[in-house]
Amino acid sequence: MRRTRSKMLLRAMTICERAKKPRGGAKVELVVARPSAAERAKIKRREAAKMLKHMGSMCYIANEFFTQFRIECHESGIDLTDAEKVLSFTDNKRMQFVRALNYADRGDQKVRMNLIQCAQFLRRLIERIDDFMKILAKGPPQRR
Repeated sequence: MRRTRSKMLLRAMTICERAKKPRGGAKVELVVARPSAAERAKIKRREAAKMLKHMGSMCYIANEFFTQFRIECHESGIDLTDAEKVLSFTDNKRMQFVRALNYADRGDQKVRMNLIQCAQFLRRLIERIDDFMKILAKGPPQRR
């Protein structure tokens, strides 16, 4: 019989008491049912697979965002050899994401997380502006 994850967790958390009530001063024996080693391994594999899927999607989002941001830098018309102008452009874009976060729906966690991660990504670009300038010097990325 196949068990779902919730049933396994419920089984793991269930506290069983003796069927009969204790008489006199007898102690109640509590038994905590724990999942077997195979069930624990299965739960860990599922959680690891879920985490890998999440990390893969976040890497895809970051890569697409970085490519799009490089295209936007080249199309903006700013002087890409001047670090101050690139720094200002990047910081303005980061502030747009921060302001958008203020207006995002509090219940929509996925949108909020994406906005936060994009703003953090731009903050890291600002911290490593010299490396970003080298990437921009290579020219705009090829569109797919």
